[in-house]
Amino acid sequence: MSHNKEEIFNKEESKITDILKKGINNIIKDKPALFDLKELTLKCMDERTPGGIHLAGAGILLGLYNAIEFIKKAKINKVTWHKECGAVALALKKRGERPTPDEIDERAKEFSESLAKEAGVEVEEEIMAGETTFHATRAIYFDNTGEFNVTEELSPGFVISRKYLDKEYAQEELKIAIAIAFGDHGFGELFSVEQPLLVVAVSEADQIDETDLEIEAVLMDIEEYKEERIKLDQIIK
Repeated sequence: MSHNKEEIFNKEESKITDILKKGINNIIKDKPALFDLKELTLKCMDERTPGGIHLAGAGILLGLYNAIEFIKKAKINKVTWHKECGAVALALKKRGERPTPDEIDERAKEFSESLAKEAGVEVEEEIMAGETTFHATRAIYFDNTGEFNVTEELSPGFVISRKYLDKEYAQEELKIAIAIAFGDHGFGELFSVEQPLLVVAVSEADQIDETDLEIEAVLMDIEEYKEERIKLDQIIK
């Protein structure tokens, strides 16, 4: 484990402790900013691709047809792809391939370009922000509003755009995000009872209970949740 990981993890310690004491919904000072999404750009769920509407690997795990339907539903006007995409690597491995890093980048670009062409929208490479050698994420945001934007008030995290996905696939993305966070490419063993991974339901007040239940259905089978190294919280629009 690199010193860099520990240093970055510890920078969020006081913020996470405050959230655990008060609840994330109670520490937000500028809630309107959380739902002031400036762009309808399709981005990966990766915490290093902030803003926009999110879909793992630009939808490569969904497949071209379903990704096009997602774009139509969310009124996306641009598709992006980024290098070193874990979702693209996972999709290729599920097909029995053993891609090199260069091949992963190439396929990410190819899929996004095909998707954009079929959907009739623009496409461009997303240059990753922040830490690019691993996923420096302390949270996963399960967004059922379609308007959520991770501001500086919050900890960086994966975003799952549940609003535009069916329940089963959104839950699959949640499982993938948790696996990454606890794996070698995330903070892994640094998560503890005192400093857990946050899984945050983001929803309108009248849908928050249902959103929580969808998340809990996934968490109940995850060992780190049973060990209390994952904490469920909520942001109510």
